[in-house]
Amino acid sequence: MSFLIPKTALCSCCLAASLVGQGPNPAMNSNMAWQMQQQNFQAQRMMQMQQQMFRQMQMQQSQMRLQQAMHLQIARQAAAQARLTTQLEQAARLSPNFPPPVLPKPAKEIWQVSLGQSERWPCFDGNHLIGVAAEPLRLQGLDQASGKVTWETPIQGKPELDPVLMGDHLLYVNKDYLLVLMDAATGQAKHQIQLEKLGGFLFSAKAQLPKVLFPVLSEQVLILPIFGKGKEGPVGIVYALDALSGKKLWETQIPGGADLSPVLHGERVLVGGCGRVMALDLKTGKPAWEVWTGAAEPLGGGTLVGDRFCVLSQGKLIGIDARTGEKAWTRPFKGDAILMGEGDRLVHTEKRGFISVKDWVVALDVRTGETSWEQKVGSTRLPWIQAGKVICNAETNLLAMDLGSGKLLWQVDLGAVPQLPFAFSGDAAYVVTKVKDEHRIQAIRLADGTQAWDFFQGGGRSEGLLLPLADGLLFPGEKGSLVALK
Repeated sequence: MSFLIPKTALCSCCLAASLVGQGPNPAMNSNMAWQMQQQNFQAQRMMQMQQQMFRQMQMQQSQMRLQQAMHLQIARQAAAQARLTTQLEQAARLSPNFPPPVLPKPAKEIWQVSLGQSERWPCFDGNHLIGVAAEPLRLQGLDQASGKVTWETPIQGKPELDPVLMGDHLLYVNKDYLLVLMDAATGQAKHQIQLEKLGGFLFSAKAQLPKVLFPVLSEQVLILPIFGKGKEGPVGIVYALDALSGKKLWETQIPGGADLSPVLHGERVLVGGCGRVMALDLKTGKPAWEVWTGAAEPLGGGTLVGDRFCVLSQGKLIGIDARTGEKAWTRPFKGDAILMGEGDRLVHTEKRGFISVKDWVVALDVRTGETSWEQKVGSTRLPWIQAGKVICNAETNLLAMDLGSGKLLWQVDLGAVPQLPFAFSGDAAYVVTKVKDEHRIQAIRLADGTQAWDFFQGGGRSEGLLLPLADGLLFPGEKGSLVALK
């Protein structure tokens, strides 16, 4: 920006030079000098005003740039918040809402649906409720609020793998190795994929082994192992399928069979069978490592705790480093085949004694395989790990032990032996016992073992599952019915 100074305005040096050589007229010279001083004063004042205006313009421009930056930042934050809100909304649609610490005490039975003489439990993941009805065998989509059947579709053949919910996918595999993949919301079949038809075994212990193992879903990649008799003897095949398109991505054979349900570990999937444990690349199916356990016998366990993959093989429990495939430790094992783990603890139950047989809960340090602690609990159901505690029952008592130390934290008398597996929701355990002709449902706080409430439900079965809803419970009723309590 340029500033114009009036041509009549002169500085003091120029004023002195202009007076040199003028004639002797003091009054005139004095008057001219005064006028020039006034003009110079006005010019300087104008220059100060213009400089002040310039500074004000600079300040305004600076403020505008600051405001623009602030608006841009606000816009970016709004856009980020919008993206986050969208992500949260999508996540809310894909996963159940966070439950309250303790579900409200049911007031009454709000609906009941008959599933016939089906021995299969319903599928429920917080979003979708799928009943498996019998006579004929079929799948039913049920509305959680009313129990109304929203869709129904028959099951093709006898299931070898019972219906499984995985995200928005519902699937099962029949005895002819036909995989049926459906939309869980509508029951509409998306894909029917014929897996390799393997033969069966007669008069052999292998006939009792599952032909289809429980699958796992990594994003939209479905990992599914099958087992049967191939051309050259027992064989297992691990399939990777695109759950959206039904396309087969890869398949890998396990000579001798497949025993372990797949377990994800980063970009690898851990599988095994007939004494062989393998880590397969999730994208290609190629083995990253392979371990021989020492005997060509069926494997059990298959539990991942941290970086330790724990398997059972011919009376031994083996801890394998899931990163490298190296055997970290091996120890004799006489416990039950179901293992549970969290943090650095692996928990199982074990029967001890000859005349008076008692159950023990044993916790191992998964890093070393050494016993961390053990507790005698009498006759017990399978323990559960919840909120850093090992929850189990000793006959009629419900116990909570510290997962790290085994210290007994609390004990509560339920009044009877539990009838159904424990259910957990929020910070409470829900236990079902039988009192005369009624079933008693108790809500027990995990923090201290105090009872939040109890509720008596007439009738019902002593098998099945108690399933927590967002604000109620699903109870196995009489004659194959499903009962909602709220």
